[in-house]
Amino acid sequence: MEPLGFKIICANGLIEGTDKMNVPQLDLLVVDLKLTDGSGIDVIRQFKIKFPQSRILIVTGSLTPEDHLKEASELGVTDCIYKPFKVEELIGVVQFVIKT
Repeated sequence: MEPLGFKIICANGLIEGTDKMNVPQLDLLVVDLKLTDGSGIDVIRQFKIKFPQSRILIVTGSLTPEDHLKEASELGVTDCIYKPFKVEELIGVVQFVIKT
């Protein structure tokens, strides 16, 4: 069993993130809207094709991400957390999103 009750797969950007989607099932995607090599929206699009029933949590540091949030909600984003945040806050949001 994993320490928090779920397995975590980490990626450093768009290319690595989409490469790591080659697994049978992912229950939750946690993605930043701004990536070093692209947009989190692009990751979300690919994730929803492969895992249409899975949940998505976006992370953003933007104080006015309305345009991205609108597009993200149209793609089925479950929730959003704003940076900076504490790890405990992220864990709490992840646990809430997984249970709903």
